[in-house]
Amino acid sequence: MEPVWQALRQVGFDPELPPLFSQTETVELDHVKLSDGSVRLSACKQTTGEGWRMLIAWQPLHTERQTLCWAAAAFSLVAVAGIGLLAAICWCVAGRAIQPVRQAMDQQREFVRAAGHELRTPLGVLRAGLAVLPLEKESEIKRHIGLLDAEAARMGRLIDELLILSGGGMVQSSAPQLLEPDTLLLDLAEAWEPAAHSAGRRIQVVLPPQPLPPVRACREELCQILSIFLDNALRYAPEGTAVELYCAAQGRKICWEVRDHGPGIPDQVKEAVFQRFWRADASRSSREPFGLGLSVAQELAGRCGAQLGVSDTPGGGATFRVEVPRG
Repeated sequence: MEPVWQALRQVGFDPELPPLFSQTETVELDHVKLSDGSVRLSACKQTTGEGWRMLIAWQPLHTERQTLCWAAAAFSLVAVAGIGLLAAICWCVAGRAIQPVRQAMDQQREFVRAAGHELRTPLGVLRAGLAVLPLEKESEIKRHIGLLDAEAARMGRLIDELLILSGGGMVQSSAPQLLEPDTLLLDLAEAWEPAAHSAGRRIQVVLPPQPLPPVRACREELCQILSIFLDNALRYAPEGTAVELYCAAQGRKICWEVRDHGPGIPDQVKEAVFQRFWRADASRSSREPFGLGLSVAQELAGRCGAQLGVSDTPGGGATFRVEVPRG
């Protein structure tokens, strides 16, 4: 008990003297070293009818320290787990937030790369043609100039399509106007008849027996979409076959269709045909377009509130469809 007595005397609490100023005198020591370890010590003197008595109690600190160590370890594990969980959540949220930006950047890189590839082909043809033009015979110069002019026109159309795609929604669409669906289809067929005849195909217009009600739509965008579909159909339809133009009322919508009887489009790639620079042939060595026209049609449809679709033509071929609401 000597270490206890010494610790009490150091704080002015003499265990051998009775309480001096009151009936009770207490003291508490947070840390007292004993032979078997450290303790928390409490001592109390109290007067009685027969004199006074002293009560001493102590609590070993090793159990408390062990409990505190376990608690600290548990809190540390919880903190580390919480930080890890928070970091994982932040990583997922940031990844999802950045994903559209990453996709947009990837699409932009693909757009620039493919656009450069598209423009390089007609430009190379023009440069090569101009290089050999002075060496041509006079009888061949006119024909050669005609070929170069056609290639320049093709590059001009390609640039117009690229401008439409790059402009996106920033380019203002034409104002909607009241249109007669069947008249629009007849006008389109008349405008494309010379091109169809030159390609060795014919255009056949299929109209419903009853006149269709007028529809309010953007005429310029609608004509350009149907022209893209018709140009595609004349390119891929077998020579001597007909490309059919069709319109009908389907519920609350007016639908125009361009049908050909060519090779068609496999089901697994139908959803991809309106993507930029898509082409059924994955190799890009030929001079055929990369599906740029169909992506332009998708862009135009988004501006004027139309919906596009593609399906199989009965008997073989592809049917491209554009729908606009009647209301």
